[in-house]
Amino acid sequence: MKSGEQMRALKIKDILFIESSVTPHKLTVHLFNSQVSYYGTIKDAENFAPNFFRCHKSFVVNKEHIQSINKTEQEIYLTDGEKIMCSLSAARILSTI
Repeated sequence: MKSGEQMRALKIKDILFIESSVTPHKLTVHLFNSQVSYYGTIKDAENFAPNFFRCHKSFVVNKEHIQSINKTEQEIYLTDGEKIMCSLSAARILSTI
């Protein structure tokens, strides 16, 4: 992954989720202890690995790090305690997986 002028290798298992930034065409990758930003599209991010799932127009989650899903609040709780938004249709799909 290229972030600015630096290249950085990330392990798929270390990625919790990827979110789109307020800066156009910029994404933020959330890891356990850090964040990395790079230029790309959320559509491309969902194809990085088979266990990545687009749960919201702005979020791609690593299914391995989902702890629970709250369909009423439309939120996904991750293994590190963080929570992200989830569309209702995505919550239904994830609940069946």
